[in-house]
Amino acid sequence: MAEAAPSTAAPESAGGVLRLHALLERIWEVVGISVLWLLGCLPVITAATSTMALFRLVNQRRKGDYRPVTREFWHEFKRAPVARAGVSAVVLLAVFGVAQTFVAGMVLTDPTRSTVLQAAGLTGAVALIGAAAAALPLQAEFGGSLLVTLRRTVAVAFGRPGTTVVAVFLTAAIIVAVVMVPPLLLIAGWVWASLLTALSRSAVNRLRGVTR
Repeated sequence: MAEAAPSTAAPESAGGVLRLHALLERIWEVVGISVLWLLGCLPVITAATSTMALFRLVNQRRKGDYRPVTREFWHEFKRAPVARAGVSAVVLLAVFGVAQTFVAGMVLTDPTRSTVLQAAGLTGAVALIGAAAAALPLQAEFGGSLLVTLRRTVAVAFGRPGTTVVAVFLTAAIIVAVVMVPPLLLIAGWVWASLLTALSRSAVNRLRGVTR
């Protein structure tokens, strides 16, 4: 009498459950990190420390270090609150200055002065976004003081200028996408930080290869 072939239904079912579980964990990771980042930015003055926590979590996961999302975010969020609040204040003042310059250019009736002020405002905005987009992933990966991070940022900006340009365009594209489709905020933080972290690591690796 021939033996019945072993059933594969149970293993396949178990595999499907595991895949579903992995998918749900991934969704929680993407949405959860982004939501925590948004909540951390709500007081405005804590935007810098919340963004730094976002980049640290993304950097950990790119290295294969999967620690609990909420605990790790909070651990990073409460580090150096005074210094990071100061950074937030400086950035906010810079944003306000750039916005004021651009708006002043728009309301002027003199076309020459209007063009100059609008160009200055746009240049300031691009410079501000570029500095943040280049500095944040470097600080998340290597740490160190603000001056050390600025030195690294300048080295990357001049050594791999294309990376900074791409980072600026990606940041602008994500901002536009969120303005057009607000629900994208639920994943925007994770997507933005992941893209910039990947760009930064690629630039650093290529610079290291050149200097060897």
